[in-house]
Amino acid sequence: MSYYIAFTTIGGLLGRVIGSVLATFFGWQACFQVMAVSLLLVIPIVYFFLDDIVSPKQLSNKLPLKELIEIVFEKTNKKIYLSVFCLFFIFTAITNFLPFRIKSLYAESTELTIGFIYSGYITGIAISFIAIKIIKLLGDERKTLLLGLSCYAFFLVMFIIPNLLLIFIVMFGFCSGMFLVHSVSSGYLNKLTTTQKSLVNGAYISIYYSGGVLGSYLPGIIYKNFGWEFFIVCLLIMLFVSIYSSFKLSK
Repeated sequence: MSYYIAFTTIGGLLGRVIGSVLATFFGWQACFQVMAVSLLLVIPIVYFFLDDIVSPKQLSNKLPLKELIEIVFEKTNKKIYLSVFCLFFIFTAITNFLPFRIKSLYAESTELTIGFIYSGYITGIAISFIAIKIIKLLGDERKTLLLGLSCYAFFLVMFIIPNLLLIFIVMFGFCSGMFLVHSVSSGYLNKLTTTQKSLVNGAYISIYYSGGVLGSYLPGIIYKNFGWEFFIVCLLIMLFVSIYSSFKLSK
């Protein structure tokens, strides 16, 4: 799971940075043209791997809603789900509205400048690959989650300071905390689950990205009406919910 997350992060980094280069030198339309070609190139790769997929002998058209509800509200699962919901809500809020913050501070900023702000994803990739080693070093997943969330909180507060160079540096620490928590949470769920792994992982992905969907819109209303500082404070309050939820995990 950590490797899966690392490679999705690599895609996120390249999409941000290469997209900014294309937009700067060839116009924003070029980004979508390159993405379309990239998706076409993926099709034969997916087709090649279809033979490796083992389909279950019997498929049910009914959604096991009762089992799904039980999984989501299971004592440990619900704490992890709540934590990652808040985690990705905050991450998408920062990454989606940061360009507007940069433009408000430095009106002359180009797409290239904004794109390279996301270079901090690199540390997220590295953290995903070594997450297991960090768990072994600290002793268990709970301590690792709390370390990642503490790091996340510290660098979230730092975004208040109106300095472009500092924002660039802060992104490295912010992404480190985020992807450490994401890697450990998903792996921890798989470690604990002995049955219904598909439902556990499906619920994780659904709740995680639900946080992302809401985080890409709702915080913008706060930012527009109350300013960047209050925007950060609201995200910090939500982060405390994530920290509390992880803290309550069994030792």
